[in-house]
Amino acid sequence: MLPTTWTTERLTCRDATPQDLPLLMEALAASQDVAALDPAFGEAREADVQAHLSRHLREPGRVCMQVLHRRADPSSGQETAADFLGFWRLVRVPSRPQAIGVEILLLQATHRRQGLAQELVTAALERLRGVGDELWARVYLANSRALAFWLSVGLSRVVEHQGAQVHSVQGPGPASLILSREILPRATTSTASSAALEGRCHCGALGWRLQGQPSSATACNCTVCRRYGVLWAYGHEDQDITTDGLSVAYRRGRAIDFHFCPACGCVSHWRAQTVQDDGRRRIAVNLRLTDPERVAALPIDHFDGLNTFDDLPRDGKCVGDLWA
Repeated sequence: MLPTTWTTERLTCRDATPQDLPLLMEALAASQDVAALDPAFGEAREADVQAHLSRHLREPGRVCMQVLHRRADPSSGQETAADFLGFWRLVRVPSRPQAIGVEILLLQATHRRQGLAQELVTAALERLRGVGDELWARVYLANSRALAFWLSVGLSRVVEHQGAQVHSVQGPGPASLILSREILPRATTSTASSAALEGRCHCGALGWRLQGQPSSATACNCTVCRRYGVLWAYGHEDQDITTDGLSVAYRRGRAIDFHFCPACGCVSHWRAQTVQDDGRRRIAVNLRLTDPERVAALPIDHFDGLNTFDDLPRDGKCVGDLWA
């Protein structure tokens, strides 16, 4: 499902082994502050964790259990227990095998709020391309921090809701949602060159897809765009441009809303507040979020959004000149 060992900027992720059992149990025992909000972090028997490990070793294509360590300096040698940060477990969803569900993602308390979980999920989404088509996670609504986290990495579609009407002998069951997001397919050589252009924010939670290749990139000098430093390509929503992931909008006047990622702050696109007479809605995407090589040769058009709202003469520069 995932490589047996892989890294992000700050993490080393590797398949769990029976030798990791003491670390896993220690991490679960230390997470009881969250257990009251989220049953996934409840007290676990050693036999249950061993069973998860055994299934991971027996069915690597269906279950993936990995431990997370601080990425070590190559000169320091092997990992140590002091570098252990937590673990996570992914499974194929039985009712939908192409979906991959996160059963638990546990970081020790001293390593939370450092963006490590976001870094992990964003990097994993890249490696899961071609392995599955959706990432799922169950979120208990009492755990507001977890809900905010999964929304921030793009799991914004509700697959299922279970509310307080679900009863057990102890009383009403906790309300929860299963959230999902698309795992974008790997681009082939042909599609990468002609079919679509894709862009994502720095953390990977918010993105866009533009059909075809734009003929230019537009730099606007209005009071907003000059502050954002964006380069726009234009189209129509759900016709030649689509977006995915959770965004927050800044409304400027009565014309357009600027959308950005609530986690890393990157400006992704703007969207017209109203539709045109033909029923279509204008939208523009920020080309700074895509692969620089894909747009380096595009000429830059200048638009006077500050005074005249007219196109300005080209200066002969292309996108690549800005990043040289």
